[in-house]
Amino acid sequence: MCYDKQNTSKEVKQTVEEKKKDSQTKETKNAGWEKTKAVFRKIGRVFQIIGKVLFHLRKIFMAVPVVWAAFKVYAYGQEHLPEAVGVWLLENGDYQFTLARDSALMSCMAVTAACLVLMFCSRRTILPWIVSIFTLVLPFLLIITNMYPS
Repeated sequence: MCYDKQNTSKEVKQTVEEKKKDSQTKETKNAGWEKTKAVFRKIGRVFQIIGKVLFHLRKIFMAVPVVWAAFKVYAYGQEHLPEAVGVWLLENGDYQFTLARDSALMSCMAVTAACLVLMFCSRRTILPWIVSIFTLVLPFLLIITNMYPS
C-alpha cells in the first residue's frame, strides 16, 4: 500500500506540474493574443477615424468635380456661343428674346451653383448633387439651339 501511495503522490505531483505548465503556456498564448487584439483594435480605430473624416467631407469631395466641370463648360460656351444668345425658339425660327452671351452662361452656372448650395445645406446630398450635374447640360443646350435653330 505504501508503494501505491508513493506512486499516486508522484503521479499527482506530475499532473500538477503539467497543469502549471499548461496554464503558463495558455497565459503566454493569451497574452500574445491580447496584444494582437489590441493592435487590431488600434488599426480599426484608425480606419474609423478616416471614415468619419471622409464622411464629413463628402460634400466637398462631391462638389469639386462639379465646380471644375462648370468652369470647363463656361469656357467652352464662351468660345462657341454667339454674342447674342436666343432663348425660347418660336415656330417661325425666331427667338422670343435674346441675351448677351455672358448673362446666358452665368444664368446656367447660377442654377448649378444653387444646386450645390442646396447640397451643402441639406442633409441628403445625392439628389441636389445629381441635379447640379444635369444642370451642366444647359449651356450645351444653348449652343445646340443657337447653332441649329430649326
